[in-house]
Amino acid sequence: SAKSLTISNEASITLDNSANLQIDGSTSTYALTLNGGFINMFGALQITNCQSGIGLLGQSSSVTNTGIISVDNHSGYGLTIVSGCIDCNVVTSSNMSFDNGSTFPAIFFGAGVTNGNIIINSGTINIGATAHVGIGIGLGPVSGYFINGGTINISNSGGAGISSGFIPGTFVNSSTGIVNFGAGLGGNWAGGFNLNLQNDGQININKAGTPVSVVVSGTGSFGGSEAFSTSNKVSPGSGSNAGCLLFNSGYSNSGTTNIKLGGTIQCSEYDELFGSTTFDVSGTLNVTLINGFVPTAGQSFTIINAATRTGFFTTTNYPSVPGIAWTTSYTGTSVIANAQAVLPVEMVDFSAKQLDNNEVLLEWQTASELDNSGFAIEKSPNGAHWEEIGFVEGQGNSQTINHYQFMDKSIHESSTNYYRLRQIDLDGQAEFSEVVVVYSPENQILTKPTLSPNPTNGHFKLIGKLPSDAQLTVYDNFGRVVMNCAANDAFHLDASKWESGIYTAVISHANEVSVCRLVKQD
Repeated sequence: SAKSLTISNEASITLDNSANLQIDGSTSTYALTLNGGFINMFGALQITNCQSGIGLLGQSSSVTNTGIISVDNHSGYGLTIVSGCIDCNVVTSSNMSFDNGSTFPAIFFGAGVTNGNIIINSGTINIGATAHVGIGIGLGPVSGYFINGGTINISNSGGAGISSGFIPGTFVNSSTGIVNFGAGLGGNWAGGFNLNLQNDGQININKAGTPVSVVVSGTGSFGGSEAFSTSNKVSPGSGSNAGCLLFNSGYSNSGTTNIKLGGTIQCSEYDELFGSTTFDVSGTLNVTLINGFVPTAGQSFTIINAATRTGFFTTTNYPSVPGIAWTTSYTGTSVIANAQAVLPVEMVDFSAKQLDNNEVLLEWQTASELDNSGFAIEKSPNGAHWEEIGFVEGQGNSQTINHYQFMDKSIHESSTNYYRLRQIDLDGQAEFSEVVVVYSPENQILTKPTLSPNPTNGHFKLIGKLPSDAQLTVYDNFGRVVMNCAANDAFHLDASKWESGIYTAVISHANEVSVCRLVKQD
């Protein structure tokens, strides 16, 4: 036993597995000082009633522990690598504990990772089993580097479980690592700077904390009784490798979400966040391409998949890919990044109106045009056989709204007429618009119904003259059928589980067809 112990100048002490060293009542700054020396623990080291327990100073100070180290009743740090230390390290594969500490961190870095200082744990570290007022692990004020492949239990009721200081520290929880927080994750100790957390193992958060500046990466999971929350950055995977992060107790990020796309297989080729509870989505989405991957039109990537999804990204940044227009779609459980073909013309409206003089006025407008030669107007008596009845020149290239119209004077009073536009590019390629219908006055079985409310975030209703055997078919933006049922104006239709976006509703009866659009919002 001793009151204090200093090991200096490349000296060392080894305690074999039957040895028991007790340091009690030290009045020195550190009960055990390693000033260029090192200690090998195979036995038991117990430090009690001191200012700070173990201090690593100078160059190449180290602690190697395969035994038991405990520091109790300390008014300062339990274990600290002091600022100015070079190539200092603590490697423990057995048991360490810190209990009844003050407002100081139990484990504290005061030196930069650039100086080679590191703590590696493959055993079990317990902090605050009885009580600990301060932070569990402080990776600051300059920076620190901690690798955990074992188990860490932080039960303190005071400060945060892990914090970082002036320059972001890094905590790596490897695939075999387990961290149990009886304190909130994160928390900013000195100046409110970032904490870099790479989690490839399991982290359980069992106490609510304030959303803090935590930068998260890795392929591990988060659980416990409390949701994970950050105001900074979440980046699944590591480096240029894609991966998935699992959040099973809830998730919110008001900062930035970084997603890498390197193929079409989630977790192995592109990043995904998923979980079995609620995800609150906000902030900025940044999507980048890796490993030379180039998406093609029609590919979709589910980047968030949860039991319940709330909120939206306020800003989205996608990579520039020739011929691709990116969209972000939201469902009640997911967020999907869609690579869509760039449309040469963005049509926002197309309508046909019967005039009193038996003429039909066609009107349409575009929001943007790319290499647009113009519009061929096509007409059909039955929706199957079409003929061109006119042509209107386009604007070529435009990023402003343009209005167009065409008058059909060759109609018969008793006929039903179908119209569509064939938009033609300068290179001759063509795209068809939706079909609009003008019904004959005396043979009108369907009046053009309306959908209400439109936009809708749940149920909607058909309003109009609908025969009992009319059929309703609803298509999404990719032409997929999302609803097919009897068209009845007496009941409400449920769209609450649809993705947000624009849908096309087709109401048909015999040879009559009515087409209208429905906007679904969350």
